[in-house]
Amino acid sequence: MSLIKKRQTLFGFAYFICFIAFASNSHADVGVSRDVFIDKFTPIGFSFEKGSDVKGAENWVGNGKDSVIQLIGPKKDLGEVSLMQAFDQDKERNLHKFIVAMSFVNIVVPSWDVKEMRAWLAQAIKEQGGKEIRDGKEISMTVVKEMGMTTITISPVH
Repeated sequence: MSLIKKRQTLFGFAYFICFIAFASNSHADVGVSRDVFIDKFTPIGFSFEKGSDVKGAENWVGNGKDSVIQLIGPKKDLGEVSLMQAFDQDKERNLHKFIVAMSFVNIVVPSWDVKEMRAWLAQAIKEQGGKEIRDGKEISMTVVKEMGMTTITISPVH
């Protein structure tokens, strides 16, 4: 699959996953504001813009090279955050994407030991998905190996 086709599929997948997942999380938040994500990821090439609301909640999308961040909820109290990434055979770029994923998770769950987080992310990729509960938040990863795509979604535990 071409990189352009992967990105188009990634964007469509991102909207679908976040639309479905947010339906049950509309009254809780992950404890982080939108500005924190924008301030962290804009300097490394992400461009954020407002998208269509999801179940009446604000929806902001950050596009980066081979990655998409989706921020759902009010500016100060995001209800759910997701990171979608397309991986390929380039080990150096994949390492950069892995570091982006760690930074993404660390924003919402700063108490998670970096070594433990790295091990969990690597294991979830290997096992083609996984879930972890930390600090009242559910971190879930979905892997579509055939397409070289991962999605990390963080939402409040109910």
